[in-house]
Amino acid sequence: MSSLKFKSDAAGGFTLSCNAFHLKSACKMPVIDKIRPEELKFSRPTAKSGTAGNSKGEVFASSAKSPLFSLERQFFISNDKKIFAAKLAIENTGPDSFKLSSLSPALVKGNNLKVADAALDKWKILRMSRHKNDVPGVYRPSVIDWDFIDAEFSSAGVKAGMGVADAGKKSTNELRIISEPCISIRRDGRNVPGLFIGVLGQTRHLSSISVKTAVDRKNLDELETICEFDNILVEKGDRRETHWIVFMQADDEMEALKSFADMLASEMKFKPSTRKKPNFFCSWQFYGEDLREADVKENLKSLKQNKIPIDAFLLDNGWMDNWGSYETNLKRFPHGMEYIADMIRKSGFEAGIWTCPFVVERTSPVVKQIPGLFARDSKGEMFPFACGREAYVVDPTSPYAEEYLTKLYTKLVKWGFTYHKLDFLRALIVEADKKSDIVFHDPKCTRAEAYRRGMTIIRKALKDCYLIACGGIYEGSIGLCDANRAGADVYGGWFAPERDPLKRKDEFRVKLTSHLRRIKQNVFRNYMNKFWHSDPDALMLRRRTEPFRGDMVHYKLSEGHFTDEEAFTCVVNHYLGGGLSCFSDRIEELPKDRMRMLRHVSPQIAPPAKVIDTDASECPSLFFTELSPASRTLGTIRTIAAGNWEDFPVKKRIYLKEFPLGGKGRRYSLYEFRTRKFLGIKKSSDILEIEIPPHGMRLIRLAEFTGKPVILGTDMHLSGGGCELADVKIKKDSIQGKTVSRWNFPVSIKALFPSNGKYMISEVTVKPGRSFKISCN
Repeated sequence: MSSLKFKSDAAGGFTLSCNAFHLKSACKMPVIDKIRPEELKFSRPTAKSGTAGNSKGEVFASSAKSPLFSLERQFFISNDKKIFAAKLAIENTGPDSFKLSSLSPALVKGNNLKVADAALDKWKILRMSRHKNDVPGVYRPSVIDWDFIDAEFSSAGVKAGMGVADAGKKSTNELRIISEPCISIRRDGRNVPGLFIGVLGQTRHLSSISVKTAVDRKNLDELETICEFDNILVEKGDRRETHWIVFMQADDEMEALKSFADMLASEMKFKPSTRKKPNFFCSWQFYGEDLREADVKENLKSLKQNKIPIDAFLLDNGWMDNWGSYETNLKRFPHGMEYIADMIRKSGFEAGIWTCPFVVERTSPVVKQIPGLFARDSKGEMFPFACGREAYVVDPTSPYAEEYLTKLYTKLVKWGFTYHKLDFLRALIVEADKKSDIVFHDPKCTRAEAYRRGMTIIRKALKDCYLIACGGIYEGSIGLCDANRAGADVYGGWFAPERDPLKRKDEFRVKLTSHLRRIKQNVFRNYMNKFWHSDPDALMLRRRTEPFRGDMVHYKLSEGHFTDEEAFTCVVNHYLGGGLSCFSDRIEELPKDRMRMLRHVSPQIAPPAKVIDTDASECPSLFFTELSPASRTLGTIRTIAAGNWEDFPVKKRIYLKEFPLGGKGRRYSLYEFRTRKFLGIKKSSDILEIEIPPHGMRLIRLAEFTGKPVILGTDMHLSGGGCELADVKIKKDSIQGKTVSRWNFPVSIKALFPSNGKYMISEVTVKPGRSFKISCN
């Protein structure tokens, strides 16, 4: 990584350059009461020591004054010259209050951005996105393809709870693509250095990193970093400040994301959690809202009979009388929620429950009881939220909010629920069909601040309960949740089951609701495991061609159309995410072969996988995982996951040099988990060719081979021994140890023994908790 050079100018702009990029930014004036003041002249900068994220360096500050405000511009350069950052602060020094719409620490026009001396039609841009239903990934700004359509799609206007299937097709004439919280721009080609820009925070404001091309899509029109202050009130003497906007060279996009997460963690003084990644049952992805007390009893019985080891049993939407009061729906649960929670605990699991804290349905008594609880629109009416029910948005800045939220979650905890899934959290962030800005009781509060305030109240009320955030903002949730959904809701098939023939022909709808998009969301956001357990949504492993109980409202959930290979791909996706694992099925009818798949990711011990081919069309297909097993004798376990997203089988060539395997002289034994085949001994510079079925994945375990016996893998966990083998001892002619598993399935273990220049493969199958010995005889 080359050193950065920067220079500021009297107009507040700056020039930044290194071997990978060169940019010149202007200083855009604040947008105040929707009016941009004229340009100002800044004072000579003064320098002092400072920090940005986890970097130490110098901060250069200068200021400019107008009749309305004072504007301070700060630039940071790290001591090692690898990190540059910019921020703006505005203070009302005028006689009157004003409303602040936005501040833009960087504005780069046209030819003022060069990346690796490449024209825009050679650029590839990694875009991250604000909403869980949005699709992060790499796109080319000059090419209209499915990656571009993913990039331009925004789920902000999608009706919550109805799924992205009802989004409608977006125009592909967009010239401006928005990213948040970060973006990476590079020239076409693998491992080519480029430019990374990221916003270090989401607690003061939301942000947009906007890349707009010219009409011909051959040139850049502008790149702008916009800090959204939502027309908040700034009174005389008030000061508002943006987060740091970080600029750095990115030699590897996924490594840059990890570095960005480290900076963000330091900036927010985040302390990592020591909680283990859970595995739990969730009712939604089979039952939808039609969950009943008898269903809970049946599944608890099935869990016990089949000895399925989970940590928690979570009741999703459908248990309550209404969104607002959150009392028991006695028609479905005649014995009440305390009874249900107690029943779950007596079965050996923690009890989980679903709520949507920032949304109250219009018919709830809460609307009339506490009218001051709700946010308003510009006309003073209760602010609506588009979802499956008519609803209003709770205002966390309201004087009634803390009492309402605290009472709600104190009640649920008292009932015995210790796992809490909080849904529709984006209600505070999206706008009502863009017709009006949301208006909070506190006129000085941005959407980001209101969200943070509400989540802080809930976190305090829940104490040490496990909190799963779903649909909120990501960086604004840091330190307040234990898990966070990585993407959109899953459906019961590779392509969402669809009875409407017109919708089945809508290619945009089919693509957007496909499981492939869920994989793409999961793997590009898995770096966020730094802050919580990433939630890929539930595994749905059933085989079912008709909706449960004839429920046509939720048939996309209860039906199960995954092929065996697609079901295995879903399981591998959980492994690649590196976060929690959960499933949703009527266990009584879950086929045994599909039930056995659950053990492949339970417990979830894998760290987030590294995406290797970030720019693969539609979705990456190569992933690398490295983990430390329970038995140190096994050494580092490495796996390569390779996917085929075509509708037909493919022979995939895998270049091992693209994976971080070490020096050229190292050799590895390769063993494929799904087919249980030994693929040979390969050098780290070799090429592997493997056939993969449609929508399938192959998971290859690599064990460094030094001429001694090695464990090839097991049929239990995808790591091939990472958690189910203990006390392993390797001798010249034998390998022995002990199997450890909460699953009531035997464990098959394969080992390779070198013999006179050849290899002998031996296998044993033992019950969990038993000792084993594999010999070459």
